[in-house]
Amino acid sequence: TLDLSNNGLGYKGSILGGSNIGPAIQLLLSRSESLISLNLSRNRLSDRDGRYIAEALKTNTILSHLNLEKNELGVLFGPDMAAALQENRDLKTLLLGWNRLESSGTSSLLSEMRTSSTIETVDLSWTGVTDEGAKMLAEMISGSQLLKSVVLSHNAITGEGLKLMSKPIAASKSITHFDISHNNIGGKAARAFLVDMHDNWTVEVLDLRSIKAGAEIQPDMKSYIKHRGSKGQPLTAVSYTHLTLPTKRIV
Repeated sequence: TLDLSNNGLGYKGSILGGSNIGPAIQLLLSRSESLISLNLSRNRLSDRDGRYIAEALKTNTILSHLNLEKNELGVLFGPDMAAALQENRDLKTLLLGWNRLESSGTSSLLSEMRTSSTIETVDLSWTGVTDEGAKMLAEMISGSQLLKSVVLSHNAITGEGLKLMSKPIAASKSITHFDISHNNIGGKAARAFLVDMHDNWTVEVLDLRSIKAGAEIQPDMKSYIKHRGSKGQPLTAVSYTHLTLPTKRIV
């Protein structure tokens, strides 16, 4: 495990990185025979740096956890990472939150992930995911028996996007954590989602905060929590509106 977070490696004036950091990371990933977890968050890494990382992942068979959150990766990184995932079958955790991939970047990435990814945990919060991306995620969820955690907070997903993902999530036997907080979902779509989730016993952590659902979702949420508890399958933690209700323990 190597934690290089918050070092400003992508900053041009950095004595540790600057313009050479991309090739240096590529070399590290190409030569390492034991590195399974790499944290590069908060380093101002650019699309150029991201391309070197993606290129290295095409041949790396060791790394399973990659954290690139809170960098300056943009729309060009999406297709580069998608190309890497066409060949990489060993990466399990991909954290990309707080990067400016926008709709085109996330769609390029998700287009590949929906059919060939072995990812178990994906964080795309604050990356510009739209309903188009939600449609691809729905296909990814339907086709994956490995995906466990999906974080989509602070994006541009509407009720239509949640509707597309609703039944695949409800039918999933692997997803334990789903976060769609801070999206423009609305009460109607949120309530329909909870109806679909009625017989799902797999999800343990559910975050529906600030999804423009208002107070109307609260009775449905409380009913769902009670239903899960009555079947001996309580949620670990559930958040909605601005409240977090621990039903057993907080994770």
